[in-house]
Amino acid sequence: MHRKPRADATETAIETIRKAAGADLSWPLSDAPDEAGAAFFASITAEIPRSEWSSHKLELAAILARTMADHEIETRALRAEGSVIVTPSGAQVRNPRCATVADLLGRILAARRSLGLHAAANGLSASRLARQRQLAREAESILDVHDPDGLLS
Repeated sequence: MHRKPRADATETAIETIRKAAGADLSWPLSDAPDEAGAAFFASITAEIPRSEWSSHKLELAAILARTMADHEIETRALRAEGSVIVTPSGAQVRNPRCATVADLLGRILAARRSLGLHAAANGLSASRLARQRQLAREAESILDVHDPDGLLS
């Protein structure tokens, strides 16, 4: 039975550097993101080491970034309008944006789980996942220092 190498093993660090060298973390979708979507995308991709990103995960991250931007817009509108609105007949009803905001939040949480941004989604304890990702970032920083022009990729 083949054992997975330790996260701090030399072979793992070399593999991480190799994967990070070829990683392109640019917006994967055909249409360009808006300013808020781009900011969320940068924040999301910074949470995980470059070596862990696949093209599919980048697409999910772009969708998550858009959803987060939409959630921010809808939340601001809901705060401005209030959670209760008055209909033309004078009745007070729940603002339909409440359901939209709740739906977007559910989508955000599901996408974060799908991307494995939480330790539980990866089947690891939070401290172990944090340690693995820290080691991967340290290995990637070696690449940033010794190959700033990306000639090794």
